[in-house]
Amino acid sequence: MALRPPARLDALRRALCPGNETLYAVLDTAIDDTLYPRLQEEPETSQARCLYDGDAAVRYARYAPYLLRLHADSPLTRHWMAHGWPAHWGIFCAASSPPDALKRHFKRFLSQSHQGKTVWLRFYDPRVLPKLLAELPNGARSDFFGQTLIRHFGAPSGEHTLWKASAHSEGWLQRAVNAAQLHTQTLTLPCATRAHMDTEHLARRLLRANLAPREADIAQALRDMLKLDPNEWPEASLLAHTQRGLDQAIFHGMQTDQDILAFPTFRHLYGERFTEFPAVKRFLARTDLPVAPRMQYMMLELPMAIWHVVQRRTPAGPSTERLD
Repeated sequence: MALRPPARLDALRRALCPGNETLYAVLDTAIDDTLYPRLQEEPETSQARCLYDGDAAVRYARYAPYLLRLHADSPLTRHWMAHGWPAHWGIFCAASSPPDALKRHFKRFLSQSHQGKTVWLRFYDPRVLPKLLAELPNGARSDFFGQTLIRHFGAPSGEHTLWKASAHSEGWLQRAVNAAQLHTQTLTLPCATRAHMDTEHLARRLLRANLAPREADIAQALRDMLKLDPNEWPEASLLAHTQRGLDQAIFHGMQTDQDILAFPTFRHLYGERFTEFPAVKRFLARTDLPVAPRMQYMMLELPMAIWHVVQRRTPAGPSTERLD
């Protein structure tokens, strides 16, 4: 169960911004093709800035790193806190400087010269930043923190954990040469409250229980609609398949009759594990969609070519997604 966005955001802010610093993120839009469209819907208060300039900012807009302020009124921030924490979407930092100053600072590290070649440095990948800061010489590390520009860096390191880093010059000699020692912590952020988890789980269990008397009718509706051969789909097999499909539909938050019937239909067309396909998985995780008709909207939004691939590449066998 994901932590509710405001609670996780508050915990993140407390961890990285003990003073009056602003909480920023560097978002990697190349990691997930849904991030750039979300970024376009951000309010001006998010102060989003592409780290590229000129032609590169236009040419690579959908794959560029972006600096933005994290706040409770940002739809992308809320989605990140709820669904993107373990998905390597980017890094966090606490700073008192305005976004333009931070952008100028981060731009310096986008590319480096190595053995006569230009190397792109993906420091904004949360899997890269901890290793990078650990391996930098003390002077270069201080430069990466911008002397006193950035107070803390943070990177999601697990389902509920945060890697936190700061750099301090210890002693007059280190201060004289702008050298800094790295200090890191791994913090556990609070989980969702038990009451919240129980309420949501109970609502889903009740919805699934209400479907139990209709399982045979839904199975027959699927047989009629998809023209399923009784020899290939005996009554008991179809009913069991339908029951698993209803479990999976409720697991993914389907609420209306239209979506609940559509979900097992997709399972017949594309395979029981069609929800494991990345584009489908990302769509089902979205929180910005109306309650219904989600399945119809997914079919229309995802290109037909993707559905052909889903049909060919969905792994065989039953899905493991179940209501507990």
